[in-house]
Amino acid sequence: QPHSFLRRLPSPARLGSVTTSRGGPVSLHPGLMNRLFGNAKPAAPKPTLQDATASMDKRGESLDQKIMKLDKELARYTEQMKKMKPGPAKQSVQKRAVAILKQKKMYESQKERTMAQQFNVEQIMFAQDGLKETASTVAAMKGANKELKKQFKSININQVDDLQDDMADLLEQAEEVQAALGRSYNTDDIDEADLEAELAAMEARRVA
Repeated sequence: QPHSFLRRLPSPARLGSVTTSRGGPVSLHPGLMNRLFGNAKPAAPKPTLQDATASMDKRGESLDQKIMKLDKELARYTEQMKKMKPGPAKQSVQKRAVAILKQKKMYESQKERTMAQQFNVEQIMFAQDGLKETASTVAAMKGANKELKKQFKSININQVDDLQDDMADLLEQAEEVQAALGRSYNTDDIDEADLEAELAAMEARRVA
């Protein structure tokens, strides 16, 4: 048996209304509903590969700054140990330098892992870009193929052959017309022997 207060809870369908003393339902104001039950939070956007590589860039820069800072401290401690005599003081400085060197190695290892992860992400991004370009090329080729088929449907190969034959006939007729127009008139009474003799005399005059 459920508890009595559970039985008195309103159903989900009636959460947005109350009942007056007369039995009529009254709707609650949306602002009041939000204060009572809270607003639904919008879903967070899914991370992208660009977000991941940008985050790795920032992390790598941060690690580089930390490594540079430790290098400066190591250089300072190393220079300090050169001027110190063996003893507890030098051992204390040396211990501090070893701790800093250990921390530096840890940061360098993290930087290498970050660079390896970033390389893998960029490889995936490169592959994605390549696939997008391939998809665009295939889509363009499909569109061109469809357009070519449409254009070929409007062309009749028999008509093209007939057109070629007509063009050949027209060109042949044009040559005949040109030949006819180029004929000489009233030259039948000229003797070719006389022409040859005249030509020979002209050549003799040129030689002289």
